Amino acid sequence: NMQKIGKFLLADSLCRVSWQATFSPPKIQYDLITLSYVLMEIRDEASRMLLINNLMSSLSPNGILVIVDCGTPMGFRFLHTIRSHVLAETKMHIVAPCSHDGACPMAQTGRDWCHFDQAVVRLPHSVYGKGSRKNNIDYEKFSYLVLAKGSGPRNKYANEALAPTSWEKSYFWPRVVMPAIKAGGHTLMDVCQKPDA
Repeated sequence: NMQKIGKFLLADSLCRVSWQATFSPPKIQYDLITLSYVLMEIRDEASRMLLINNLMSSLSPNGILVIVDCGTPMGFRFLHTIRSHVLAETKMHIVAPCSHDGACPMAQTGRDWCHFDQAVVRLPHSVYGKGSRKNNIDYEKFSYLVLAKGSGPRNKYANEALAPTSWEKSYFWPRVVMPAIKAGGHTLMDVCQKPDA
C-alpha cells in the first residue's frame, strides 16, 4: 500500500502531511499533489482526464501536480495524453521532464518512449514483501510529468538568454532522456530539447 510506504519513509520527517486514500473535491487547495501509479488502474481516457481536471482544480494558484506512472510505452502514452491536454486546454505549464511546450519528439517516433529508471533499495520485508531477500536493489522504471499552475518561464521569455534567474533559464535546457553511453574518449548522451533549438 502506497500510504504505508509513504508513512514509513516520512517517519522521521517534521513535515505535516495529510494522507488521503480516495479523491473527493476538497474545500481547501493544495500546494502539491502527487499521483503515483494510478493511471493504469483507470479503464478509460475520459475517467483519467476527469481525475486530472479535478486534481488541477484542487491546486493553489502556484500549485504543482506530480504524476508518476509505469515506465512502459502504455504509461508514457497516458502521460503524453495528459501533457497534450494540459498544453491545449489549461493555464498550466510543464516543469519536467519536457524542456519545451511543442510536440513531443519521443511520441512521434513510435519506437521510443520517455522513461527513466532508478536504483532503489528495497524496503524491509515487514513493510513491502517482494521476492528474494538476497538482492536488496531494484531498478524501477517510471515515466513522470510535473505540471505547475500559471504561466511558466517559457511563456514569459522567448529564449534562455532573456530569463533573468538560473531556475528560469533551466526551463530551456535540454533534458537527458537515456542513460549515457561511455565509449573510448567520449560520451554519448540522448537529450530532448525544443526542435528548433
